[in-house]
Amino acid sequence: MSATPRKEETPALRRQGPALRVYCSPDERGRIETNAREAGYSVSRYLRLLGVNGSVRSRADAEQIRKLARVNADQGRLGGLLKALLTNDERLDGRTGAEIQSMTKNTLKEIQHMQQRLIDCIREIENG
Repeated sequence: MSATPRKEETPALRRQGPALRVYCSPDERGRIETNAREAGYSVSRYLRLLGVNGSVRSRADAEQIRKLARVNADQGRLGGLLKALLTNDERLDGRTGAEIQSMTKNTLKEIQHMQQRLIDCIREIENG
């Protein structure tokens, strides 16, 4: 089941059904509420996702994954540029050695920048 409700599972229809009561200690309740808040969901939705799917993916984690995917695509593009520079690609015909050297340095700087973005994204995920 996906995290997005199907048409027949809209919140209004769900509320018409019977509520599920769960007995827990005050400490457990606090932990559940904290976990739901950190994942970006209401307690009800958090418990429903956990009960039906067996796990809950944090909304913040999903955003970080999208960021990492974009950085990964940028890394692939830069890798292609570097490969072209190193294999004497036809697109480089007519360029001077200084121009190719400058292009190589700029590409390496971009790769270093992308690596730093990856490190920053990983730190954001680790620090919550």
